[in-house]
Amino acid sequence: MNTNKVIKVVGMAAVILALVTGLSLYINFSQPPEPAAQGPQSYVVVLTIDSVYADKQVAVSSDETVLRMLERLDDADSSLQLTTKEFAGLGILVEGMGAYQNGTDGKYWQYFINGTLAPVGADQYVPAAGDRVEWRFIVPETQL
Repeated sequence: MNTNKVIKVVGMAAVILALVTGLSLYINFSQPPEPAAQGPQSYVVVLTIDSVYADKQVAVSSDETVLRMLERLDDADSSLQLTTKEFAGLGILVEGMGAYQNGTDGKYWQYFINGTLAPVGADQYVPAAGDRVEWRFIVPETQL
């Protein structure tokens, strides 16, 4: 009788072990794999700069600010003639592009996202796919 009990116990243990192993494999293979960490994505924004570009399609990465996009364009295109100035506590301000410098005739460079004045500086704003980024050289009081 002891031999029968041992065989039953061993048989049940083998069945339980097979069930646990099968369940473990099922759980591991039935869950989708976690996506791999991806770097920044690339997409296109439309850029307009008074007297420089009109509706230029520019590829940007998902972590690139408007200012970084301008700096990259300036490196590749001497007609942009980007000048900037850093102000403590405020960030980096675009001082000039093309033939226009801030203060000329009371006008200053301001940028708009999809037709709305941007809420933060160009060194902080990261445009979304399809955004229209427009730089206007304007008298601020008349255009706000």
